[in-house]
Amino acid sequence: MSKNNYTYLKTLNDFELVNIFNQETSYNGWVGERGRFLVALKKAMEHKGISFENIAEKEKYGLESFSLRYPVFLHEIDDKKILVPIVPRNEEFI
Repeated sequence: MSKNNYTYLKTLNDFELVNIFNQETSYNGWVGERGRFLVALKKAMEHKGISFENIAEKEKYGLESFSLRYPVFLHEIDDKKILVPIVPRNEEFI
């Protein structure tokens, strides 16, 4: 079990959480603690009503992952908050 407690993430505002997410897109290293942090970050964002639908992928057995390939911006429309990837001009977002 992790010694780190990431409950503070739930106290941050939407834009602070998005900025933390975007910082994570520039890191390539993976360790178990980073995985725990990313799970906590996703839970905190979902707690704030932020949708991962544009960057999430459903996998076998009901598991879900999300992409850290691109930074994101927070798009708010009709009381819905959605993360949208910032994709370079030569690539398309589908």
